[in-house]
Amino acid sequence: MSGISYSTKKYAVLLLATICIVSFSFSLYYRIRPTVDAKAYDFIAWNLARGYGYVEDARNSAMPAADDAIVRVGPGYEFFLAGIYSVFGHHIWMVWFLQALLRVGGAYVLFRVVLLILRDHKGREPIALLATALFGFIPDLIILNGMLLAETLFITSFLCALYASLRALEAKKISFAASAWWGIASLVRPTALVFTFCYAGYVYITKKSVREVMVILLFPAVFLGAWSLRNSLLYKTPLFTTTAGAYALWVGNNPDAMGGFDKTPEIQEIRDRHHSVELSKIAMKKYVAFLREEPVRFAALQIKKTMMYFSALRPSGFWFYLANKPVERLLTLISSSLAAAFLFVIGGAGMYWYVVQRGRYRWFLVSAALLQPLTVIPLYVETRYRAPFFPFLAFFAAYALYAFWLSYKEKKPDSLLIRAFFFSGILISIFTLGDGLYSYAIITERIHLLFSELLL
Repeated sequence: MSGISYSTKKYAVLLLATICIVSFSFSLYYRIRPTVDAKAYDFIAWNLARGYGYVEDARNSAMPAADDAIVRVGPGYEFFLAGIYSVFGHHIWMVWFLQALLRVGGAYVLFRVVLLILRDHKGREPIALLATALFGFIPDLIILNGMLLAETLFITSFLCALYASLRALEAKKISFAASAWWGIASLVRPTALVFTFCYAGYVYITKKSVREVMVILLFPAVFLGAWSLRNSLLYKTPLFTTTAGAYALWVGNNPDAMGGFDKTPEIQEIRDRHHSVELSKIAMKKYVAFLREEPVRFAALQIKKTMMYFSALRPSGFWFYLANKPVERLLTLISSSLAAAFLFVIGGAGMYWYVVQRGRYRWFLVSAALLQPLTVIPLYVETRYRAPFFPFLAFFAAYALYAFWLSYKEKKPDSLLIRAFFFSGILISIFTLGDGLYSYAIITERIHLLFSELLL
């Protein structure tokens, strides 16, 4: 932490230690057992660690092409879990602990990112601390850290890639480290490849260096190419990473889609009758047919999903681990909803303010931030899929809050900044209201469930 004051170093260490303690303590308190996707990741990882190969069912070790592990997003998180199980045994508490350390690592990298991009800003240290605190104590991220889900690993590897990329831009040199981190992030979530192209495009526009662009794309191409080749040969059909993409497109885009992961009876029936490779081909045909035959309905569905993504009515709180814990569910819903609303409103205003103030790397950062929802909304929207957007919102929110505090300290309130807060709040309110109207039945059903539990 060279180049910053002693007090900032002290506060940063205390902050990071607190983030670790809170994250790990939450995991130990609830001891959330793996279900659905987390259960599948756990099975695949344990089978890998025991030498059965990349299969969800160990009985398919001799014929992996018959297994459905290929439908799961990966393989980065599965190999991460397998590494832990290989060294420490099948102990989920060790995963919780290491994920808490990953959260600390991600928070520290975000701290360094803020210091780097605000190199000449007089408020760089308090903004960096505030952004780290906002990121570290977001309820949704603490909850996800207690589950066997890929979000914690993805966010940390993504932030490492972002930091290495910005360091390379600062040093005006080619960075193999940035390429490696983009490759790792892409193995965890293939959507990271979109951000890799965003960075490569920014480098090409600013430097006109084809050689540097090729280095940036090197590791993502090698990592994803090797995994895609393995799967294509194994399943005897061209596959890009897994079959999850086409399936997600169909689930989120069909005449009966509600915007989330809601499998219709038709989808469930085909899912039961076909292997995931066959299912992905059917899914892509169904998706293209829906797009071609009902473009207006398709467009309306994208608007609905956009409202869901930015809605304050989509908090965490209906996870299975809170069943029969109505008070804790209510507290989780309130804290998650308030945190999301705060980040969307203040972070949105801060994003605008950062551009207006001509902040360093503003177009690259804003593009990378906005690509987070743009890579999710075309598929389907779940609350946890908003998590990778939060580090950006934490930075922009901290930037806006510091500017707001400074303006009032100097008794020179900036009307433009105040209007940014106002219009950002109006926009998020519109999205929330629209989501409430679109999803009235689902929301009222969940409210009824909550009050039923509270009154028992």
